[in-house]
Amino acid sequence: MEPINIDELSDILGTSDPGIIRAVLDVWLSSCTDLTNAVSNAMAAQDRVSLRKAVHGLKGTSLQIGAKQLAMLCKRLEDELPDSDWTMISDLVDRIFVEVKHAQSFAKNFLSGA
Repeated sequence: MEPINIDELSDILGTSDPGIIRAVLDVWLSSCTDLTNAVSNAMAAQDRVSLRKAVHGLKGTSLQIGAKQLAMLCKRLEDELPDSDWTMISDLVDRIFVEVKHAQSFAKNFLSGA
């Protein structure tokens, strides 16, 4: 399974126009970088409120591009965040970051026409 479902993204957008899909992926890459930086900063500060906000944003943008696995991991962290210790939270954030890298790589390859 690809980390970003282009068919689903096309359905969400209501078009399969490659130019529009590329524009959306380009915006996602930029926002993803900002959100993962916010996640890292919240983790360093052990700030659950900021972490929840950043993960919620990452989940939303991931759903908008058809990155269901990434969105699912973000949702899981949102659900477990209030009651989990920082070790468990860190493990889940690490899994999210692995999935982010897969999705970013996929998006960059798509943008380059690979």
